[in-house]
Amino acid sequence: VQSPSRGDWLVQGRNYSFSGILNESDPGTFGIQAVEISAELSYKKQKPNGKIESIKSVLVNTTNVTLVEGRWSTIVPIPEIDVNDYYGADVKLKATATNESGRRSQTNVSLHPIGFLDIGISEPEQDSTASGSMAVRGSYSTVDGGVIRWKIDDGSWVDGPTLSDQNLNRSGYTGEFQFSIDSEEYEEGEHDLFLQIVSGDGFLSEVGRRTIDIDNYPPRPNLILMDSVQVTDYGIPISESRVGSYLEVRGEVRNEGDIGANDILVSLYENGQRRFETSIEKISVGEQVPFILYWSPSIPGTKDVKVVIDHLNSIEELDESDNTISLDFEIIPLADGVDIDVLDGGVFTTPSIPTPSDQFILSTMIKNQGSEDAASIEVTFYSMEEGGIGWLPVASRSLSMLPSGQAVIIEFPVPGNGPGVMNYRFTASGPELADEDWSNNELEGSIVIEDSQVNSRPARIAQPETPLAVMSFRETGVILASEGTQIIVYKIQEDGETVRCSTPLERFWSGSISTTVDDGGLAHVVWTRRLVTGTGVLSETVSYATIDDQCSSTVPQDLMNPLPMNLGDYFGVDLDEDDGRIIIAGYLRDIASGSLFEPSESIFILEGNEPQSASEWSLTENVIQGIDTMSQSEAPIEVEIGDELVHLIYMSSRNDTSSVPVLGLWYAHGLEEAGSWNYKRAIAVQGSSPSMAVTNVEGDDRVSIVWFEGEPDKSTLNAMIVDESFNTINGASVSIMARGGEYAKISQRGDILFLTYDHVTPVGRVVSLGVIDPNEGWIGIGNRVSTGSAFAASAASDGLVFPFMVRTTSGDWVSIEISSNGNLDDGPSNIFESARMALGLNENEFNLLLMGLATALLMILVSLLIGTVRQGLSNMRDKRRSASVVIETDPEDALDIDQDEVEEVSPTLISPTVEGAFTAKPLPPPPLDPSDPYRTVICDACGTRFELLRKIMKTTCPSCGERVEDFR
Repeated sequence: VQSPSRGDWLVQGRNYSFSGILNESDPGTFGIQAVEISAELSYKKQKPNGKIESIKSVLVNTTNVTLVEGRWSTIVPIPEIDVNDYYGADVKLKATATNESGRRSQTNVSLHPIGFLDIGISEPEQDSTASGSMAVRGSYSTVDGGVIRWKIDDGSWVDGPTLSDQNLNRSGYTGEFQFSIDSEEYEEGEHDLFLQIVSGDGFLSEVGRRTIDIDNYPPRPNLILMDSVQVTDYGIPISESRVGSYLEVRGEVRNEGDIGANDILVSLYENGQRRFETSIEKISVGEQVPFILYWSPSIPGTKDVKVVIDHLNSIEELDESDNTISLDFEIIPLADGVDIDVLDGGVFTTPSIPTPSDQFILSTMIKNQGSEDAASIEVTFYSMEEGGIGWLPVASRSLSMLPSGQAVIIEFPVPGNGPGVMNYRFTASGPELADEDWSNNELEGSIVIEDSQVNSRPARIAQPETPLAVMSFRETGVILASEGTQIIVYKIQEDGETVRCSTPLERFWSGSISTTVDDGGLAHVVWTRRLVTGTGVLSETVSYATIDDQCSSTVPQDLMNPLPMNLGDYFGVDLDEDDGRIIIAGYLRDIASGSLFEPSESIFILEGNEPQSASEWSLTENVIQGIDTMSQSEAPIEVEIGDELVHLIYMSSRNDTSSVPVLGLWYAHGLEEAGSWNYKRAIAVQGSSPSMAVTNVEGDDRVSIVWFEGEPDKSTLNAMIVDESFNTINGASVSIMARGGEYAKISQRGDILFLTYDHVTPVGRVVSLGVIDPNEGWIGIGNRVSTGSAFAASAASDGLVFPFMVRTTSGDWVSIEISSNGNLDDGPSNIFESARMALGLNENEFNLLLMGLATALLMILVSLLIGTVRQGLSNMRDKRRSASVVIETDPEDALDIDQDEVEEVSPTLISPTVEGAFTAKPLPPPPLDPSDPYRTVICDACGTRFELLRKIMKTTCPSCGERVEDFR
């Protein structure tokens, strides 16, 4: 017998190889073909009556163990003895050989004590706090002594106390252990302590584990500068920039300490020189707060940009080694000579939306990107002639000098035009201008002239909340905002104030939501939410509800079968409504039906007609199959109802333009009841934030689509109007530069499609507006309406106002309203509404006027009634008096008239007196100066006098806002 060695301890629950060789020097080994092997377990147990019971069991008994080159071997399993108070356990191994003549060898017997290898930890307890010298206590069972070793986290094993081989009892080597670890050698925070026994024979026990929190110091914050620090151009990550550029260094600070930190100073250093500082008011435990540091480098070269937290060490932290991050950034020198640049994104109008026939100001920004000052610059403004024939010069402005690296805004008064799109061109030139790069001396674009105005007001939305949708009714509205997993509802009152409603719409929102408003003033909402099923499984579903202007919502309808979170999820839902018909589209990610590493993804369609319960919806699955959103947690999707078809825009990977798959934008259409749609078309590579609207024009669907495309630093905004076959209508396709574009949304107000989008300009992130006219087939984009980032525009509006939310650079929320100067398309609902709108009064003022008129009319009626009653009483009294007088006629007193004395008199006509007639003649107008381009205009409504260019024939009064026209 070679293994195990005679007398070695064996461990319960393990398998051992019982092996040996033939003694070839013994002549009796000749002709041996097999070996007989047996293994027997025995142990003792004391009975309750005090008697000792000996228990034996056979582990192995085989008579035909094959010899291989004179060596024999078999596996002997050592079981765990599941008996209390046993002792004297051992295993007896026997091996006997028999030759071909039947002669048996001497039986080789080895006896092996067996024990148990285990470790138990009593201290420290799980998730306990440790400080100073940490005591480690517990119990053990081992074989043949050994040692206890330990380690913290991923450190190396350290030998602890030795387990004496004297601790032998009736069950093996057992006992208790105790030692200590200096916790001050480790960082503050959570750690894992691991313990293991190494037996005397080198066997390893299972590893014991305790999670502890080392806390040796008083409560302190632990500020960590996250690795996401980067240099940006108003939020767009960049790796280089020109001298004099205004840059932002953005990052986040996290507090992983015991208490919060206040007034945290974050500093920016350029090559060791402090350039900017900002202060974070408070960072609570576990909170991660962003910051922005501003920087305008003036010298070219590679810069060592360093961000430091609390460089004065005024905050006592647990660990300050992670308070600094450095990175290299390249600053490019200005171009040699003069380089005039008409800046893309630097054009804006005053007012933001010019109204038809009213004069406005069109401004552009130019910058000298060269290292030398520029002189004698002439900037010319052109306007596209009607019909797109050519460019017509309108006005020019001259600059005597533009210093190196400086920018200037140039204004051009523009006379009133009709509604629609106005295309412009700006050029920068000069007779003595020697420009190093003429390619950036010209800029073309467009603005929209529309009978609307821009209004803004602060929105009382708490800082942790983010607006999701703003839904406008005729005079009020509703805002949906997220707060963690809750969907909060705000009511917009008639005076524009926002009031938080008492009950949230959803408490377990999972990230997707879409809204629209119907013609009856009802908001429709679809979202994804999580729930726990009756069997206790965390699942996800798609829910639908309606909300009115009083914050009242219907009971949510769960439209999809609950999908366990470990098997997939629903995401990216959208809906559209048309005359009570509702279509919902969304993604389904199904892990169970996909391959091992690629879950199956598809798009489903839900249809309902004024549904009152979940059973009234019809589901069509797999209308689009085999898509790949590249593991995006959320992906945009747009659905629109057409005349016969349902139109979709969705995201899926594509590899037709490069060897590496990228997320692309796709269009599809089909019938909602069809199982799988055949018409699919790729639209864009690296597309994002798509939006779509479908308009019926003479029985045909016209699809308006917008999206961003490309990397953030070079992204473009694309808009087009197409038919069902994706053919462009009247060439209506526009693509403009929109660096850093993040949000784009088409919203319908009446018959007008408005486009809201944000992007980065030379003055920072701004929100701009466009108009899409699918009926006439034109697109106008480019009216800057606000600074900041756009959020929460609804797909449709039921009133004269189209609202959306803007987050300013300071983090505040502002509500922007694009209000029509006209009436609703369907007109006032009754004669009183017509009178109110004609008088220009709001509802409260009109109600007061009606009350006054009613009171006056009532007083007149009462006066007439009193007068009538008084006249009637007077007549009655006169009748009573006349009835009491008796008139007697005396025949003797009668006049005796002779008929011959009667004289006939002919009537004489008397002509009325002729009065003098006077005709009023207007006074002659005062003499006019033909060289004066202005004239004085008087508003008929308020009597205000103001000056106006002669060629303008109608305008708006600057005092009362009434239309002034028909003057000469």
